[in-house]
Amino acid sequence: MSRPDAKDYSLSRATILSEGYKGLLVVNGGGAVALLSFISQIVDKSPRLAQSAFIGVAIMAVGLFLALLIPFLRYHHSHAAQKLEAADRTQDRKTSYFYTYIFFQYASAVVFLIALAYLVTTAFPVVSEVPIKKCSESPNKALNPDAANNAAPVS
Repeated sequence: MSRPDAKDYSLSRATILSEGYKGLLVVNGGGAVALLSFISQIVDKSPRLAQSAFIGVAIMAVGLFLALLIPFLRYHHSHAAQKLEAADRTQDRKTSYFYTYIFFQYASAVVFLIALAYLVTTAFPVVSEVPIKKCSESPNKALNPDAANNAAPVS
């Protein structure tokens, strides 16, 4: 069995980068969609919590934007590196596009973590103000206390 050559390693890295890119899209885009759904459910009940969630969506949108730029930067880097190779300048094949798309990959993941940290630190105080219902209360009594009092006794 032969050892992998440089082309095999290059193809492997390209596949890993593509999968990582898809992950960034899912994490940032899915997080934003989930928060938008959450906002629609709580906007009337807790405007302060909805505002925190909306800011979280905005932060995740920045991460999504950074992730969406990655394939374009990879394309331009590949094109520029090919031109450098054709000019027999193989020692400086890493272009500014290369460094930019690497930075955007990490920045997109960091922005997602910033959004999570923001949501946890701003939403926790709001959620902790909400009174906790006792587990022993019946669901009907918790939703409508008058209905439980007017119920006919069971014989």
